[in-house]
Amino acid sequence: MPPYYSARILGNVAEPHVVVAFARRRHAFSFVTRATRAGGRWSHTALFDPVREVFHEALMFAGVVETPASEWFGHYSEARLIAVPCPRPADGWAFAHAQTGKGYDYWGAAGVPWRRPWQDPDRWYCSEKDAAVLAAAGRPLFRDAEFGVHPHDLYRVAM
Repeated sequence: MPPYYSARILGNVAEPHVVVAFARRRHAFSFVTRATRAGGRWSHTALFDPVREVFHEALMFAGVVETPASEWFGHYSEARLIAVPCPRPADGWAFAHAQTGKGYDYWGAAGVPWRRPWQDPDRWYCSEKDAAVLAAAGRPLFRDAEFGVHPHDLYRVAM
């Protein structure tokens, strides 16, 4: 792993883990997303693969994609990378890669502020996908992920 990225990862990278990235931008949609949760600091999540130097993320208008790290950091005004301990990170990554190319879950994302179960199994929004990947890696963070996962919720339990 390049030293630049490893220096930015919080948590114990010596044990099996998946790196979850939390980010925000300086624009209206990011502000609205953060405002839907009290104390919400983050408007986006992604998974970081330090070996391949890519971020696996669900983006509006693009769906589930991989973004090179060299591009990803330039899109956000603030970012934090956290190593979340998981007993089976390879299973989580296998699940994540199986989601690549799927569409963005607009209805699921719209339901997050009201905790509505609008998820579509063939579409993902960022924090919904990342919570599902962590569950596949053996680290379910929520008892009932059926009711929308906000980036702030994911951040609070990942810490």
